[in-house]
Amino acid sequence: LTDTGLPLPELKRRAQGVLDLALRDYGDIAIGTIDGFNHRLIRSFSRDLRLKSDFEVEINESELFADAVEGLLQKVGENERITSHLVNFIHQSIDDDRRANIDNKLNALRHLIIGEDSRSGIASIREVDPSVFNDLRELLFELIGKFEKLLINKGTSALNIIEKGGFTADDFVGKSRGMYSFFKKVAGFSGSKVSLTDTQLKNFDASWAHKELSADAASKFHRVEQELRSIYREIETLQTNEFSKYKLAKKLVSQIDLLAVLADLSAERQNLIEERNILPISDFNSVISESLRNEPVAFIYERYGSRYKYILIDEFQDTSELQWKNITPMIAESLAKGFLSMVVGDA
Repeated sequence: LTDTGLPLPELKRRAQGVLDLALRDYGDIAIGTIDGFNHRLIRSFSRDLRLKSDFEVEINESELFADAVEGLLQKVGENERITSHLVNFIHQSIDDDRRANIDNKLNALRHLIIGEDSRSGIASIREVDPSVFNDLRELLFELIGKFEKLLINKGTSALNIIEKGGFTADDFVGKSRGMYSFFKKVAGFSGSKVSLTDTQLKNFDASWAHKELSADAASKFHRVEQELRSIYREIETLQTNEFSKYKLAKKLVSQIDLLAVLADLSAERQNLIEERNILPISDFNSVISESLRNEPVAFIYERYGSRYKYILIDEFQDTSELQWKNITPMIAESLAKGFLSMVVGDA
C-alpha cells in the first residue's frame, strides 16, 4: 500500500480484475517450472541436440550417480590404473582414526560432477588421456623428492661439519636455540619452510661462537662458522627459488588422484546415460546453454510452438546463474517489443 499509494479497496479491485482476466483467458497463460520449460524445449530440439526422440528424463540423479559409483568399484582389481587412483584417493581423503566408507566418499563427489560451476572443467578432465595423470604424478613426485633431498643433504652436511670440528649445540650462541637448531631442522625437514628464529636473527651478524669458548676453540670455531655460513646461503637460495614450487607440487600431487577419479566417475555416469537413453534433469540447463544459446529467439519460439509476451519468474533467489543465462534472451525479446517482464524473489 505504501509503495503504490493506492487505497486498499482500489488495490483489491485491481487485483480482482487481473484474476478475472487470467481465469477468462487461461489458455493464454503458461505456468510451470524452469525445468519443465527446459524439458519441452529439449524435446523440440532433440534432433538438433543429437538425442533420441524417445529419451527418458531421469529425475533421481542420486540413484544414477550411485549406479555410476557401483560400476566404477566393480572395476577395482581388474583395471590397475583405476584401482591405483581409487586407493590413493581414499587414503588421502580420510582421517587416520576413522574407517573409510568408500561408497560415501565417492558419492560425495556428485556435486562436483553435476554442478553447473564445474561441468565444463569436468568435461575437459574427461578428455585427458588417463596415462597423463600417472605421468604428472611421477613428475611431481620427482620434483618433491629432489627438493627434499637437496635441502636435507645441506642440513646434514652442516651437522657433519659441526661434529667433525668437535663442536655441539652448546658451543653456539644461544646453545640449543642457536644456529645449530636451524641446521638440525633443515636436516630433519618435514615439509615446512625453515626460517631463522628471533634468537637466531638477533645473533646472526655477530660471531656464532659461544663466549665461553677458549681462544683456541673460538679460532677453530671461526673456520667452521665460515663453512656453515656458506651452507646457510645455499639453503636460503634453495628455499627462495624452489620452495614455492615444492609447496605447489605437494598440493597438486594430492589432487591428481581426485582428478582421475572424477574423470572416471563422470565417464561411468555418461556411459549409463547413453546405455539407458536418459537425460538427467540436472543436465537440462547445460544442454540448452551449450546448444541453443546462440539461436535466434524467434527460431526457438517457432520450434517450441509457443511465444511469450510477458514473463514472470517467481522465487528468483532459487534460479541458478545458468538458468538465468538461458532465459535472458526471451526476456530481452519481451522487453524489446515493449512488453513487461518481472522477477520476484527474496532480497
